[in-house]
Amino acid sequence: MKNLKPDPPAIEVDIDTGEVTITPPAYENAGDDTDLASYTITYKDASGAEKIVNATRTVNEASGKTTWTADNATVDANTGVITLKVEDIEVGGTVTATAKDNGGLDGDSDKLDSDPATKTLETATVSYDSNGGTGTMESQKNNKGAKYKLLDNAFTPPAQKSFKGWKIGETEYAPGDEIQALKDKRIVAVWQDKPATKVTLTFDPNGGNWDGDMANKIFKEEKGKNFTIIPAPLKDGHKFLYWKGSEFKPGDNYLVEGDHTFVAEWEPSEIPYIEVPVYPNQTVVEPIEPITQPTVQTSVTPVTPSPMVYTLPATGCVDAGLTIWAGLGLALAGLLLKKRG
Repeated sequence: MKNLKPDPPAIEVDIDTGEVTITPPAYENAGDDTDLASYTITYKDASGAEKIVNATRTVNEASGKTTWTADNATVDANTGVITLKVEDIEVGGTVTATAKDNGGLDGDSDKLDSDPATKTLETATVSYDSNGGTGTMESQKNNKGAKYKLLDNAFTPPAQKSFKGWKIGETEYAPGDEIQALKDKRIVAVWQDKPATKVTLTFDPNGGNWDGDMANKIFKEEKGKNFTIIPAPLKDGHKFLYWKGSEFKPGDNYLVEGDHTFVAEWEPSEIPYIEVPVYPNQTVVEPIEPITQPTVQTSVTPVTPSPMVYTLPATGCVDAGLTIWAGLGLALAGLLLKKRG
């Protein structure tokens, strides 16, 4: 009886489970033309390396039970079905399977191979959308049904934004999350506002004061905002020029970029000031003026009067020339009395 070549194995791809199943042709009864002995699977793995899987069928003569074994793959011992993961196969790769029988009956013992069965995997592309950011990220092609891990962000965020995560449709994901590539997917970057960065602005009065307070004034301000320069302090005998670092006047706008110290810059006043007592518990500030004493000329021999002692009040405005004028007046009075006498 002439031997007939066996039917090829069946190859099926299920993208929902991400699996490729290879099923040997059916075997009904010993001695059938489809008396299958083995089958071979060839494909390239994800790295591009050639893979060969041999599955062998053994029939127990006493019980007639069939048992399958395989190398380089897991096989169902009862059915001979081998299952591969799509992510373990080269992207867009082809799986080929060929069956071999045990040879014919009397008169035709040649072992025959089936026609090859082939299946080429469909692919899906994952691409990344910067969503307002800048830069590029390469898209990636995967076998449909393969598991895929989302990449770390490589886009530059828009101004004042930071990366939050990825979005597919209405669902958000984090880098490293695993998705299944059932079809082409666009992964969109999600941005969020940066948390406000606070910096320190210090105003050093440099010997001046605000209502007697000589301590530095310190402000915590948000980076990137405008700040209005504060009023100047006061310093006795000095005139405020500007806040140094650079030169800012009270009321100027200052763009906050980082920690910064402003130091009051002073110059001495043109006229020195002193405090002159006027009334108890009250003082006024008056400029010092030189006192010019009058010059008295006479040909009369002066008579030295007896010393006169005046007790001045403890407080009150004292003219520095009063004592001088009183002495001169008494001297003149003594001269006139002597002349008359």
